[in-house]
Amino acid sequence: MEEVWQSIVGDGPFSSYAEFEKKLTEYERVVGCAFAKANASSVEYENKRRKQIIPTEYVYANCTFKCVHFGKPRTLSTGQRKSKRVLPLDCTARFKISFKSGALYVSKKCLEHKYHELVPISSNLLLAESGAQARRQQQKETKKAFKKKQTKAAKKSKLQDASTQTGLTEHSGSCHCGAVKFKVWAPENVDVFECNCSICTKKQNFHFIVPKNNFVLLQGEGNITTYTFNKKLAKHTFCKTCGVQSFYTPRSNQDGIGVMPHCIDFGTIKSVNVKKFDGQNWEDSYAKSNISVYSKE
Repeated sequence: MEEVWQSIVGDGPFSSYAEFEKKLTEYERVVGCAFAKANASSVEYENKRRKQIIPTEYVYANCTFKCVHFGKPRTLSTGQRKSKRVLPLDCTARFKISFKSGALYVSKKCLEHKYHELVPISSNLLLAESGAQARRQQQKETKKAFKKKQTKAAKKSKLQDASTQTGLTEHSGSCHCGAVKFKVWAPENVDVFECNCSICTKKQNFHFIVPKNNFVLLQGEGNITTYTFNKKLAKHTFCKTCGVQSFYTPRSNQDGIGVMPHCIDFGTIKSVNVKKFDGQNWEDSYAKSNISVYSKE
């Protein structure tokens, strides 16, 4: 492995980070591995601390790279570094690049991979892109997943706090097969709308309406398909597996969610008050009704 490294990458000097990255990408392709930045000190940061000014083309004053299989088994949002996703293989391959004597050099190198095979890049799912692209994509997806999880947790916490103050009840619901699950905060006694428009008549669309911020999709985002027609304002969403519509976006309440009370788990809805909505004469019925207020916070 050392011979391959020396023939493709070497230990320096490198006249820029771009030169080093190009060689590292070729090494990853040939060997069938991928390295990710574990910790780094940027040139910008170091220039503020040092009297010596490092040219910006070096990007990092020092940076440690570790195999993407580095780390003991754990999942996102656990341990001390909750924002870091690691693969459960505990590989110890790593190296460090540092700026010294006017160039970048490689040091503290360990190229021995453990607990996983080195597979050519063309057939390895982890290395479907070039090494540089794979690193960027991995970091992007990790940050996106973590941010999404944080947003959902914050929204759920906010709703739970609000429900104790406003008297709303937390309801859990799902489609028939359980692929799509959600929570919604609404009163125990709900006003349910029965619409007689063409599609609502076909699918017997009984629903109560809540503001969008009172609804959290727990799972199944990728298992949902959407049907629209005519003005395409109403978004009729269905589970791809069982075909059940447990919620949708009504034409009348674009800032809300229509939830099917029959898809709510038993026990939290105490009573249902059915209200008629004349969907065959939609504009007149909408103007005369107060349906729009149900999606206001």
